Amino acid sequence: KQGIEIKEKLIKIKKELPIEYNNLLNDIEDKLFRTLALGKILNQLLKQNQTKGVISMQDGEMLESVGSQIAKTKNIDSYTMLTTTYGEVPIFMDCFHSDKIFVYGTHGKKILENLKYNSTQIFLTGNPKYDYISKMEVNESKKWLEEKYNIKTEIKIITIGMSRWHDKDHEWIKKLIHFCNKNNYFLVIKVHPLYKTTSTEKSDINIQKIKNECSMAKILILYDTNIEELLAASDLIITDYSNF
Repeated sequence: KQGIEIKEKLIKIKKELPIEYNNLLNDIEDKLFRTLALGKILNQLLKQNQTKGVISMQDGEMLESVGSQIAKTKNIDSYTMLTTTYGEVPIFMDCFHSDKIFVYGTHGKKILENLKYNSTQIFLTGNPKYDYISKMEVNESKKWLEEKYNIKTEIKIITIGMSRWHDKDHEWIKKLIHFCNKNNYFLVIKVHPLYKTTSTEKSDINIQKIKNECSMAKILILYDTNIEELLAASDLIITDYSNF
């Protein structure tokens, strides 16, 4: 009943607005009904299983938000576990709504405090991924790179850890390749694995543009690899907002 009433109100608003706003309202309508559906499903699950706690894994998106809100109505403890690093940017100011937030280290705690999260809400727990990376031996990772990709251990390695292809990315990458060739650096371009299944044509076009105008003798382009080993073996990482 509640959903039908909300839908009728949205339809009425749509009719009164210019047509260019319809797509926005369609998106709002979709997320609204998705929220209601998730709420009903989670409410039933928590009711049937006599749940004592709810754990969310970092995303700060709809499922996490709805889950923590439903838990509060039932006096169930809710926890968010951050499994990766976060930037101090406004979009994360209203992401995490659980009672307690577990972070990987003091860096994560400081970021959340600067984003105005309550310090009593934040708990340092560490993270196996970062513990693993911190104990890695650089020389061993360089040997791994040589064995797997035939990149000599003595050469300096620059890695581009990509998130998405942006307009004209191929232009600055071409300049970097020329710089690396001139100065005897090896360049690894780690393309986001998203492009294996989505927007593959866009990725292929950019890579082909690079290949057409550059010597690829000391260039390696990858979609999949052991990121931790590559990270440890690299002398310089270039990235924007990827998990690198």
